[in-house]
Amino acid sequence: MLTNELITNTIFKEEAAMIDFRRELHQYPELSMEEFETTTRIARELDKLDVSYRLTEQTGIIAEISGG
Repeated sequence: MLTNELITNTIFKEEAAMIDFRRELHQYPELSMEEFETTTRIARELDKLDVSYRLTEQTGIIAEISGG
């Protein structure tokens, strides 16, 4: 089971990568309901993390994270 301290430490450890990811997404803005590249990029990150997800019409993505 993850403790708050472990979660906090993980966030701080990954902070730079999360900021870079956000900046990358914002570097290439897309119009509403036309976020095809954004959806693809998010799916690629979820694949790396082995997080299951499903795509929805047109550019939606829903991740399912299970656990305690």
